[in-house]
Amino acid sequence: MTTTQGSVPESGPSSSGAGDARWQAVEARISAMAAARPRMTVTRDAEVWFSIAPGVQKRQLYVDADAGWESFFLKLEPGAELAPHRHTATEEGLVLSGEVMIDGEVLREGDLHIAFAGHDHGLLRSEIGALLYIRGPLAPLEDLDLSDPLIP
Repeated sequence: MTTTQGSVPESGPSSSGAGDARWQAVEARISAMAAARPRMTVTRDAEVWFSIAPGVQKRQLYVDADAGWESFFLKLEPGAELAPHRHTATEEGLVLSGEVMIDGEVLREGDLHIAFAGHDHGLLRSEIGALLYIRGPLAPLEDLDLSDPLIP
């Protein structure tokens, strides 16, 4: 591992033990800084969208792995849809713009949809396009079903 005064190591923890101790100290400092931070802002400049289905994109906003939930934007292009899926915990979806049809019900800007735990969620489709804010459960890694349309 190569370093200079005040620089960041070029590689991760070493197997020598001394490098591990330094990385543990760095991780402890980062954790302490994060714990002391009273708030967090996600700016629009930090936009990273990824495709989860044809015409459907997801932008992760925040993940609280300890509490088991996440929040994200879901963008549907005109005609895009997501297949039915099951909810393991309550999920909230707020339509920010456009229209989306869920289980035959049309939701418009400002409408809130709540999918309760243990129930199937029917087809989600947008004829004109839509942007939604979603807050819901974070699936445990061992339970990931790669055929689930909301899992990238």
